Amino acid sequence: MTVEEMLKERPATEGTLDMDELQELLRVLDPRIYARHEPYIESYPDDEPAHIRCACTACGQVFASSHKRIKDITHCPECGTPVTPKRWGSRYKRVNAFLYTHLIRGKGRAVWARSYRVEQLLSEDELTIETTSVSIYHFDDGEAEKFVWNHDKGEWQKIKSKNFPGDNWYKNRMCGELRPAFIGHIDRETIDGSCLAYSQLDRVIGNHLPIIPYICLYLQYPAVEYLWKTENSRLILEYLQGAKSEVRKAVDLRAKDIKGLFRGAGKQEIKLFSGRESRDIYSMRKLFDAAAVPVNEDGARYACVRGEYIDAIPYGKPDFERELYHYIKKQEKKSGMSLRNTMVDYRDYLAQLAEIGGGERYPHDLQAAHARLSARLRKTEDKHLQGMFRARRRLWHWAEWQYQGMFIRIIDSVEEITIEGERQRNCVASYAERHANGKTVIFVLRKKDAPKENWHTVEIDPDILRVRQCRGYRNAEAAPEAKAFVKAWMAHLQEQKGRKTA
Repeated sequence: MTVEEMLKERPATEGTLDMDELQELLRVLDPRIYARHEPYIESYPDDEPAHIRCACTACGQVFASSHKRIKDITHCPECGTPVTPKRWGSRYKRVNAFLYTHLIRGKGRAVWARSYRVEQLLSEDELTIETTSVSIYHFDDGEAEKFVWNHDKGEWQKIKSKNFPGDNWYKNRMCGELRPAFIGHIDRETIDGSCLAYSQLDRVIGNHLPIIPYICLYLQYPAVEYLWKTENSRLILEYLQGAKSEVRKAVDLRAKDIKGLFRGAGKQEIKLFSGRESRDIYSMRKLFDAAAVPVNEDGARYACVRGEYIDAIPYGKPDFERELYHYIKKQEKKSGMSLRNTMVDYRDYLAQLAEIGGGERYPHDLQAAHARLSARLRKTEDKHLQGMFRARRRLWHWAEWQYQGMFIRIIDSVEEITIEGERQRNCVASYAERHANGKTVIFVLRKKDAPKENWHTVEIDPDILRVRQCRGYRNAEAAPEAKAFVKAWMAHLQEQKGRKTA
């Protein structure tokens, strides 16, 4: 079938827009009143002189006002919407713009969609709405087609693809800022009995997911419906954001039922999967299938943490995973640290073993063994690292900050990182080389009224300015005020980074 023949099957109302609905959408887009002084305007209200002509973007009306000053207009006299007053000049300008998509029922089970660019334009005399068609979509069971206008040939052209990213309208292409996008009202007659009858479109719109890419995903993999029913919509968002391979590792999108979607998982396992990321579900399923961890909340929590460190500790055979689980849980209880911090310490300990050529893989006391290896490795590295520490201190001096009676500064020297580890009873000294090489950055958090007393040690990722760890004495979880400080500090660093980039 040719493109022309295909497009002839569109519903008669496919190209018809509800202008009242478009005007309602404009109410939420920063409503403004554009106003200018004029020598004389017919009275408004009756018997009161009016000298200001107004145009309201919220209701689209042009009218006269009796206000004496433009800045006094805070609500539209016609529609009552709170507005921001602006001066109305003589230049023709676009005051609002957004992308609008509406769906219409076609023949049989087909559904058509059309996207428009909607612009609200202010001229010297009036406020108008103009629409420009961007693309047309045709959806049917197992297929999705897109047509775009070819300006050179003056005709609609079919796009050859199974997955469409949807339509975007950049407000600022340099920084990737997009204009708002809205979906037109969808009634039950459009969806019931169509190819999208079980697509959960109401939940898609409620969760602000891009509707066109989602419809393409649903038509290709109808099992996506079950992700909504099992509260795993997070996987849909990951897939639409590009993490397709990770989602496919977690679930079988070609499945015909819920059990097949999760590759034979039982009801208890599926319940534990709810709301998790694809990486977590993959790790949980792998450990559950191997009977390495119990199928409960504790096992799920361990599996999620385990999945974060597969690069350093790759998945092994079931016996290895069972042994690792029991060892980490034992060390977590022994040390009083969180599960994640215990896993981090074990990862670092294994890296130290590899550096010295091997050793005891499961020491009785992980913290003590880690500290001994840290001290041993530190002695050979101190002299080489000292100069690199000085360079790192100069480079990160800009990140030092004080706030609400606390301050944070970069670690000063090899000697200080050693003392920090000894006084705080942690393994921060083993991070000396990674700090010196710029792979991580170590800071110390202190109270201003006790600047020489050790309080918290902080590690950040220098590439994305994200906190990796913030620990107190004996690797304890950070105090509430320390957590609040670090959160504010991260926001400060991101702001400083933005200024540097600009």
